[in-house]
Amino acid sequence: CPFAYSEIEHLEIGSRVQAIHDRTFYQTVFRQPEVELHVPSIGKYAFDNASFETLTLTEDVRSIDCLAFSEAKIQKLNYNCPEAELAHVDSTSTSLFYDAKISELFLVETMDRIPDYLFANADLQMKEYVIDREYIGKMAFFGAWSNGVIENPIDRLTITEDVAFIGAKAFGQCKIRNLQYQAEVETDAVSSVTGIFYMSDLYGLEVADGVQTIPDYCFANAKLHIPEYTVTTPKLGTASFYNAWNA
Repeated sequence: CPFAYSEIEHLEIGSRVQAIHDRTFYQTVFRQPEVELHVPSIGKYAFDNASFETLTLTEDVRSIDCLAFSEAKIQKLNYNCPEAELAHVDSTSTSLFYDAKISELFLVETMDRIPDYLFANADLQMKEYVIDREYIGKMAFFGAWSNGVIENPIDRLTITEDVAFIGAKAFGQCKIRNLQYQAEVETDAVSSVTGIFYMSDLYGLEVADGVQTIPDYCFANAKLHIPEYTVTTPKLGTASFYNAWNA
């Protein structure tokens, strides 16, 4: 851990540097307004527990190993590396931002796919957020708002009509005060324990008039804290609301 527990006023990484290795900046505090990373490869735990005002991951970043930013504190994250390989990220406990506190999140406009597990078990602080990317991978936001340990519900989550695919448990185990569901989507959920909102607490649900189908298992085993609800969507998929009012 070459720079562990350091405070760095200004970080400048030379163009010849090809990698930031494992645990290089463990629990480092960066004082500059923005840290912009152009390094092709970022290792495991490279910035574990580090603190940033603004962190920008540029398109030059080609590979990021699991847990690279675990438990980090990031006021503003600009995720501008949609083509980056997420190495060894294969579960909710190996996500890049595991337990990282992120106050603001911005995805580059050219990013139309949110990879599997990308923000799983992060601690997203935004009280309102709009999901408008075409493809949302499995467990991409699992536990990202109140993951069972951290109590931090989102007030309003909007899934727009731009979304065409949402993977299994993409928004599982979240707490959502109001869900605006506007998308006609496909999913790879195959059972009542792999639904899009599996084990999520939902306190308000509005499905847009233009939505024709609620996909298979979508709200199966979610916890709908809604005393009265009128279903107006023309088609309900297999077990789409299975066990949803049994919190």
